[in-house]
Amino acid sequence: MATKVRVLILGAGPTGLLTAWALKERGISDVCIIEKTGSVGGLAKRRTAAGWHVDFGPHRFQTRDERIRAVIEQMVGAKLREVTNKRVGVWLRGSPVDYPPRLGQVIRALPAKEVLQCGASFIKSRLFGPRSDPAHTYEGWTIARYGNRFYQLTLAHMARKMWAVEPPALSEDLAIERDVLGSARGLMFGPSLSRGYRQYQERFYYPQTYFGELWERAVTQLQQSGIGVILNAVPTSLRIENNRVLTVTVRANDGEREFNPHYVVSTIPLPDLVSAFGSQLPSEAHVALERILYRALVIVYLIMRKSKLSPFHFIYFPEPEYVFQRLFEQKNFADQPQNSSSTVIGAEISCFEDDSVWRSSDDELRKHVVEGLERAGLATTSDIGDCFTARESHAYPMYTWNYRGALDTLLDELGKLENLILNGRQGLFKFNNIDHCVEMGLAAAHHIATDQPPHNWQTAIRSFKQFKVID
Repeated sequence: MATKVRVLILGAGPTGLLTAWALKERGISDVCIIEKTGSVGGLAKRRTAAGWHVDFGPHRFQTRDERIRAVIEQMVGAKLREVTNKRVGVWLRGSPVDYPPRLGQVIRALPAKEVLQCGASFIKSRLFGPRSDPAHTYEGWTIARYGNRFYQLTLAHMARKMWAVEPPALSEDLAIERDVLGSARGLMFGPSLSRGYRQYQERFYYPQTYFGELWERAVTQLQQSGIGVILNAVPTSLRIENNRVLTVTVRANDGEREFNPHYVVSTIPLPDLVSAFGSQLPSEAHVALERILYRALVIVYLIMRKSKLSPFHFIYFPEPEYVFQRLFEQKNFADQPQNSSSTVIGAEISCFEDDSVWRSSDDELRKHVVEGLERAGLATTSDIGDCFTARESHAYPMYTWNYRGALDTLLDELGKLENLILNGRQGLFKFNNIDHCVEMGLAAAHHIATDQPPHNWQTAIRSFKQFKVID
């Protein structure tokens, strides 16, 4: 017999947990969260190895909205630490420059001829180049904004490394939603001298020890309020009747369970959700899904026999000779006193699920990362101690040039189900930051608590498109 529940949330990542929290705050605790792994937090969960608590990537909470910060602090029951000295770097010709780059640093890092070429290319693009790319590609958008020479020097390399395709195969949405360099004025003079350069933030908030602490504290409070959380559970079938999700079958460690929800909030990857619907969705949806691609991510963690590697929280490596695209140092986010004489860095390598990188052993990955550190002059083999890795198959939504039509088809088909709410990074195939997860969770809870008509959620989804990803 199916268990009746008012809200069934698929996925215990940040958006799923924040939706549950916002429902609890509205007095709705007839909620159950289904999570396929053995821990909560999604891409922002904790990993633990060799005495270290580490993040899956350099997570941090950034917002200028006190209301959003208050939600997070209420959820964890503690004040967050404010980190005011955020340092982000870009590895450029053998040394890191601050990010966003300042003109003086670029001049020192590059030969004078290269600087002049970048400047001339920038001026040419601003004065004579097209303001938009008729093909709406990542390459066209970034060249029009920053000039071809700077684009070829940095952004083109990073795009190839991140996505394993040539930049013209990527949609301009990737640049628009992740406009990490901000305005042209910000690029030239840095955030301090650029009015309206609002995207980059020089401070962030962080828990006391590791980012996953947010979600672990939240789950404790959710469970104390009566909200169910089932780990190691996968939705295998969602049955549709009269344009509603009637039942959800879940496979867990203790067998199968069936739920009869009034609302279903899905924050799981679209391929997993569509698979659970099976042939109930029209063929157009399954064809569209073939163009919804993801990049996987492998992080190689190296414990180093030194107290600190660098002053940067994280450094981007756009140049192709480095296998990793970003390094982050966990200690720079929150010190872990038991490890005062060592530090741990994470080297991020994007790949496809089941490609050669994904299948590589820890020893093979360690070798490639250490080679890169030695080439950069950051460390030697003797500095490196233990190594461990973490993998995520659906790390980055891949905005190919034709993804938008496929995504719209999927969202339109799934949007016909009156009690299904797609939400979050995975549920909407959309990049977002943690503050966006808060807004998405609050919006979903409001929609449910006030019994909004189904089309109102489609309006909310369109409003999420305005979110800008920081860094």
